[in-house]
Amino acid sequence: YKLSARAGYTRVETDVVKTADGQFVIMHDDSINRTCRNASDYSEIVGTVNVLGKTLAELRANYVLASPILRQRRKIPTYDEFLTTCRDYGLYPVIEIKYLGFTNAELEALTTRAIEILGVNGFAFCSFGLSMLDYVRSVFPKVELYYIYGSGYVTSAAIDHMVAMQPAVLYAYWGDYTQSLINEAHRKGVKVAGWTVPNNQFDNLLKMGFDEFATDTLAPPLDGQSILYSNYSGTTFAAY
Repeated sequence: YKLSARAGYTRVETDVVKTADGQFVIMHDDSINRTCRNASDYSEIVGTVNVLGKTLAELRANYVLASPILRQRRKIPTYDEFLTTCRDYGLYPVIEIKYLGFTNAELEALTTRAIEILGVNGFAFCSFGLSMLDYVRSVFPKVELYYIYGSGYVTSAAIDHMVAMQPAVLYAYWGDYTQSLINEAHRKGVKVAGWTVPNNQFDNLLKMGFDEFATDTLAPPLDGQSILYSNYSGTTFAAY
């Protein structure tokens, strides 16, 4: 996230999940196996280790983030650490509520903490759990929400729901949009965002009028280039 800020990004995406003792950490998957290693010797984790099956203390003590770079083998980041990093580096996070079993009280805790650190206009939530987003909207009318729609559900009805839930963004796989749907959304004052956009589609989707993209490459386009720059060779970003 720090490198993203240095590269010129202002918005970043992450995923928040819950530990066994009800704490919040940043992790893409339900399990830590793909993105973490054993802290003691950096060995592969044997057997599935789910975030929900371990306390925060256990996760922080026994596992580190996987990286070929020694200094990046850090402890699993907490929700507060992520929010603080975004505040310090001027980033606006779009936070995916990954765990669909969050209670209303937990949703309120997630939102309240983000407001405390970033301000009510300093972040957004996104989720496939549309009812959870609806609940957040009912309690926090000013928090921006990205409603993630699956294939086949990017429709006029979805756009109308965004109108009712403003500030809200229609967020779906980039290939599920049509030009007419994007035009309709804009006529109704709704922003559209697409995930996960490959480099060779960047120019085409800009012409269609997408407001935002999610992408796996790190740097923004420069001087009209259609290829996003990606360099994972180190942490200095010297090549960029």
